Amino acid sequence: MAKTPKNIGHGEGGSRTPKLQELLDDIAKDLEDVFDEVAGLSDADRRHRAAADDERPTSPNVTIESDNLEAAFTDEEASHTYDTDVEIGLKESTGVETDGLTVRLEVIDGDDDVEFYEEETPSQISDETTTVTLSVDDEITDADTYTAVVTVSGENFDTITISHEFEVTSGD
Repeated sequence: MAKTPKNIGHGEGGSRTPKLQELLDDIAKDLEDVFDEVAGLSDADRRHRAAADDERPTSPNVTIESDNLEAAFTDEEASHTYDTDVEIGLKESTGVETDGLTVRLEVIDGDDDVEFYEEETPSQISDETTTVTLSVDDEITDADTYTAVVTVSGENFDTITISHEFEVTSGD
């Protein structure tokens, strides 16, 4: 019985020779062509499939679809307690799941000091909508112009911010 050399097709140190690598590449290409032919894909179909893969989104597209900031933070007199639920409607439209989705509400006074804040970490979303509720039960004692700011953030999409300005008067 004839013996086959142990390193047939391999150069020194067991690496493939250029000729063998070329042959393997040709076989792989032929197998891909056969697979596509059996699947009924033409060259144009393969190019279209490759282009579609390149156009697929890689990050979520998160938008704020609704909010009730204006209704939640009305102009009032000093020492008013804001006891309300702030509801933020979110939508993700690309089918890419959010990572680290966080919704934060801050009420900021005219000196840019945070009067109070609430934060929620809802379930992650992908090609769906959700409503995040931030419960507020805080008193504002000083007359000033305030801004309610909602920030929606995550690790894999750009931060979104909306705001609503309101007045707390001295009542005199």
